[in-house]
Parts: sequence; structure tokens; C-alpha cells
Amino acid sequence: MTVKQTATVDWLGLEKATGSIVLTIVDDLDWADETDHLLALQEKLNTYLAFIESDEVFDRLLDTVGRQVPRDTSIKVSILAEYPITSRAEAFLEHATGAFEGAGFTLVHKIVMSGPDQDKPGDPTQDKPRKGNGEV
Repeated sequence: MTVKQTATVDWLGLEKATGSIVLTIVDDLDWADETDHLLALQEKLNTYLAFIESDEVFDRLLDTVGRQVPRDTSIKVSILAEYPITSRAEAFLEHATGAFEGAGFTLVHKIVMSGPDQDKPGDPTQDKPRKGNGEV
């Protein structure tokens, strides 16, 4: 899966530690075409919001985990990105986080390096908490 497949939910499951529903977006694009990347990410996030708000997430979970999940279960959307984000992308994600929070959901973004860069010193993941308001 990829962020360019905007009509697809990449991963869906339950977080063992919290019992939360987790939907994951795989963002494998670099930021060479920032505008195209942001538009794809926006479309993907809107697909995820529609999937959650239509309650389709609960039907799909029943098929996936084989049991009913309570409708009041917390929901988190996690973006796993291969490349560090630009300042414009940072502003967009802050805005998107506010929209998700306003709808009662959580949005997180992590940089998960792969390939040759993962052997560089330091922590290969970067979890950025975000605050923001508005619609995606």
C-alpha cells in the first residue's frame, strides 16, 4: 500500500496495549513534489475519516479480528512516513490533527526510516505530537 492509493485503507487493527482501533497510512513518498504529496495525503486522510465516520471500520474489524468491537472504542490514525516532512507538510499535519481531534479521533505521524539511512546513529523514528484546528 502507499499514500498514492488514496481510496484504500492500508492497515487496520487493534492496539494490544490500549485496545484502540488503529488505522495506518503508509507514506512512502519523498517530498520532491510537495504539492502532489500533500494532495495525496489529504485525499487519503479524507478517505480514512469517511471510513471511520460511516462505521465501516467496525464492520471491517469484525471481518478482520473475528469479533465485535464496541462503538465507543478510541480510534487512532497513524501515518508512517519514510521521509522527513517539510515545513508546509508540518503545518498541514497540525491542521489535520485538529480536524481529527474535533471529530473525536487521534492522528499521529512518525518518521520510520528504511534502507541505508536506518543505520545512522540516533533514533530512527520520530514521533511528533501535533495540535491544530479545522477541517482537513
